[in-house]
Amino acid sequence: MKNTQNGFATALVIAIIAVVLAIGGGTYVYLSKGVASNKSTPSAPPLPFEGRAGDSLSIPERQQYYDALLKLDPNTIFILWKKFEEQNNEPRREGFVSIALSDKLTIGSEDIDAPVYKNISSFLADENNKIGGRIHLVQILGQATTLPSLQILLAILDSQNDPELLRETRQSITTITERDRFHEEFSPFFEGANRKSTDDINRMT
Repeated sequence: MKNTQNGFATALVIAIIAVVLAIGGGTYVYLSKGVASNKSTPSAPPLPFEGRAGDSLSIPERQQYYDALLKLDPNTIFILWKKFEEQNNEPRREGFVSIALSDKLTIGSEDIDAPVYKNISSFLADENNKIGGRIHLVQILGQATTLPSLQILLAILDSQNDPELLRETRQSITTITERDRFHEEFSPFFEGANRKSTDDINRMT
């Protein structure tokens, strides 16, 4: 049973890669550490409760903080997320920023060459970053449900070795392909990919 499941996952990933290449005009993404494009780390949006612990915020204040985050561009939100991830002392605020980053990527129109995706790729490729932070970012990409997110996740499978990171990456790929809010124009491609994967497994068993 385990071999069958592994075979199914492999076949599905291969099919999805073919779909992504077809949709993306043959573009394949390679993770590269590179140099992050942020020269300075922005501060959190100015709010009346700045300096208070995130856990102490009321529900309206949390909504206010989240709304302020959504006014920022995606790359600035990512830089904020990175700051909170590295400091690891404000989990509540980091949670707000994580949700805002996922939502902003989802509603945005950035392509794979946008600064936010380049910085995300660099963060994921850098093995000096904590594995927990890299896994968290993989989960954010899975919730973002965008083609560039999927391209980055597929690149992780091709370039990284950590078992836990790879497991979460596969889960995020599955999340993207199964979410109803994924762009309708991609649905026929993924339905075809899933059918192809099932057919491949049936021939293997």
